[in-house]
Amino acid sequence: IRSARAVLPILSSSSMHSEFMAYALEVASQAARQASHLPALVPVLLELRAPLPPQIALALEGASPISAESGMDHEQALQHAVAALVQMPAPEH
Repeated sequence: IRSARAVLPILSSSSMHSEFMAYALEVASQAARQASHLPALVPVLLELRAPLPPQIALALEGASPISAESGMDHEQALQHAVAALVQMPAPEH
């Protein structure tokens, strides 16, 4: 996670309560606060009907989530996520 350019957490009603998801997002968020500002967090929210737990909301602070609400094609949400990755600036060497 720390050496990734981007992290795309898929948050559903189940995964948002996962301790592992919370830990992984915390690691990614801490890494993104370093000078490189990487990894970029591109969360995909799948039909969430409840607010995010505080720990996950804090880790995603400043991220631009892609929301796949009921009735939205999940493939369309994935296309939005891929577009967000393509628009990321190239890494500096």
